[in-house]
Parts: sequence; C-alpha cells; structure tokens
Amino acid sequence: MKRRNWWMWVSIALGLVVVGLLVWQFNTQSELDDAQAQIKDLTAEVEQAKQSGSEAAASYKAAYEDLQSELGTAQSDLAATEQQLADAKDAADQAEADAKAAQQRADDATSSVDRAQAEAGVCLRDLGGMLPSSRQRQRLIEGRSGPIKCALIREHRPCPV
Repeated sequence: MKRRNWWMWVSIALGLVVVGLLVWQFNTQSELDDAQAQIKDLTAEVEQAKQSGSEAAASYKAAYEDLQSELGTAQSDLAATEQQLADAKDAADQAEADAKAAQQRADDATSSVDRAQAEAGVCLRDLGGMLPSSRQRQRLIEGRSGPIKCALIREHRPCPV
C-alpha cells in the first residue's frame, strides 16, 4: 500500500499541476483575447484618427491656402491703391502747377491790357479833338484800314498802339 500511496500522491500532484496549468492557460488566453480586442479597438481608433487627421489637415491646408490667397489679393489691392494715390498726388501737383501758370498768364494778360489801355488813352489825349477823315472812317467801318497808327500831328511820331 505504500507503493500505491506514493503513486497516488504523485498523480494528485500531477493532476494539481495540470489543473493549475489549465487555469493559467485559460487566464493567459483570456488576457490574450483582451489584448487582441484592445489592439483592434486601438487600430480602429488610429485609423479613425488618421482619417480625421487627414480631413483636418486637408481643411487646415485649404484654409491656409485661402488665407494666403486673400492676403495676396489684399496686398495687390494695397499696392494698386498706393499707386492710385501716388498718381492722384502727381495729378494734383500738376494741376496746381498748371493753375499757377494760368494765373501768371492771366496776370500778364491783364497787365498787357492795362498797358494797352494806358497807351490808347495817351494816344487819344495826344490827338486831342482830331477826328479821322471820312475816308479813314469808311475804311475803319469796312475793316480795311490795316494797322492803325495814331500820328501825333505836332511831333510826327507814331502812337504806340
């Protein structure tokens, strides 16, 4: 009986080892299944994040390109406006110079008219009460007199008209 006892204890120990190994294997298999399920979930999340990230990156890229385009348009508009402003300033400067020149010409013309009127007044005063002859009056009326010169009778010099 001693012999059986020993084999029995060895068999029980081996049975316990087998049961322990089976429990360990089931536990390990369960952990492995959980890990694989987590890997599947994480892989799905990564794929979803990739897709979301790609979509977000694409939308960010499109927004950035739109912003660059708008900035380029704004810069070109600014350059065009600055050019128009410079052109308008040049035109205003030119108009001011033209106005000054026109004013100078008007002043010169006024002084020429004043001089001519003064000279005509001197001529008329020097002529006194002398009237042109009827023939000269007829020529003046018909406009055929040519350049008219007032002759000062006493001094025989031409009037500066």
